[in-house]
Amino acid sequence: MMRRKRRNEPQNQNLRPPALTLPHHGTSIMKYQEAIDVALLNQYFRYCEISGKLFWRISPARAVKQGSECGYECSQGYRCVGFKGKYRKVHRIIWAMIHGSWPTEEIDHIDGNRSNNKPENLRCVTRLENRKNLKKRIDNSSGQIGVHWSSLCSKWRVGIVVNGKKTNMLFNSKDAAVAEAKRLHSQNGYSKRHQESIG
Repeated sequence: MMRRKRRNEPQNQNLRPPALTLPHHGTSIMKYQEAIDVALLNQYFRYCEISGKLFWRISPARAVKQGSECGYECSQGYRCVGFKGKYRKVHRIIWAMIHGSWPTEEIDHIDGNRSNNKPENLRCVTRLENRKNLKKRIDNSSGQIGVHWSSLCSKWRVGIVVNGKKTNMLFNSKDAAVAEAKRLHSQNGYSKRHQESIG
């Protein structure tokens, strides 16, 4: 007896079921980080270092064309793909294929472009190091990462992680708060892109 397909069952390994959302920093991402044998990755995928794109070497389903680009762009700007029953971030697969082993830490896009998966733009770093290369949030009101207006205190607050601990300081002047944030970023190994609050 044939199994009747459910209405929301994905037809294409490149597509995402409606309820799937990728986790943000600070939440459990184990199901996206489970190690995959690199030999299996090389069997199914082909990576182009020039474009930084990943392609299907073997079609995983009838709806997926062999040689087509893998995955879709999720809401966070990363490219993701369904593989062996789980949804994976494409940049983690690419890093594993380049280096011959599954990454044990987070993968940082050095230039901040999450769709740029070229070899020179990917590095395996701790979560703390990754956060030192974050881009400015679109809702940032001060123009400087780590600085925001505290309506509770009616002052400008500087909140930056230093030696693994959050540092909080209050300033009457926005300029003074921005200057202190830049000083702390520079002294504690934050990237130039982060220091300059590039979006």
